Formats: sequence, C-alpha cells, structure tokens
Amino acid sequence: MKKFKNLTLVLTFLTVLLIGTTAFSSNDSDLKEFRIEFQSTKNGLKLIGRKGTAFKELKFTLRNNLQKSIDEYGMRNPKSENNTHDEKLADFEFTIEKARKEYVLVGKKGTTWARLTFAFSKNNKAIVDENGVTVE
Repeated sequence: MKKFKNLTLVLTFLTVLLIGTTAFSSNDSDLKEFRIEFQSTKNGLKLIGRKGTAFKELKFTLRNNLQKSIDEYGMRNPKSENNTHDEKLADFEFTIEKARKEYVLVGKKGTTWARLTFAFSKNNKAIVDENGVTVE
C-alpha cells in the first residue's frame, strides 16, 4: 500500500511539473518576430531595424561596460516604463554592452534568449532576432 502512495505522489509531481513546463513554454508562442542588423561604424555601432521595429536606423557610441537599452521603438531609458504598444511591432527589450571586443546582449522581454555574446569585424554584420544572433 505504501508503494502505491509513493507512486501516486511521484505521478502527481510529474504531472504538475509537466503542466508548469507546458505553460512556461507557451509564452514562446507569444513572441513576435523582429530582426535587427548590427554594423560597426567608424565611431561606434549602427543598428538597422529590418523587421518588427519602429526605428529604421540607430547610430551610437558604446563605451566599454556602459549599457544601452533597446526596444522596438529604439533607445530608451531603462528606468522608464513604456506604456505604448503597437500590434504591428514586436514587443521586445534588451540591453547592449560592449565588454572588451565583444557585445553582450541581455534579453529583458520578447526573446527566447537570456544572454548573447558575440563579436564581429567592420567587414561583417550581425543579425539579432528573437531567437538569437547570426554573424555574417
């Protein structure tokens, strides 16, 4: 009888775990596509919004260990709340920081990734989307 209770307890635990995992992963289906091209410039970085963004192009200098926050509208103050929502745009936010010769992106919302680290030269470009990064 005790073995039956233990089996029931284990099955209940696994069912709750499975339901919780399914509920968590269903949030990924709510993601909207976005595509941002990263290019190196003489004075810093250029981001080109290719899909899911309101901005067409952002240019800025990124000093080592200084974060910038980016969302579907462009650069934003990370301490301010964005109450604007456009159904035609992806709903995402990430921070970008330059650490040595690499870029570190931390996904805040609207991404499947929590953290991306990549580098690219002036002859290359990087494409960042809701699923990750590709350096071309």
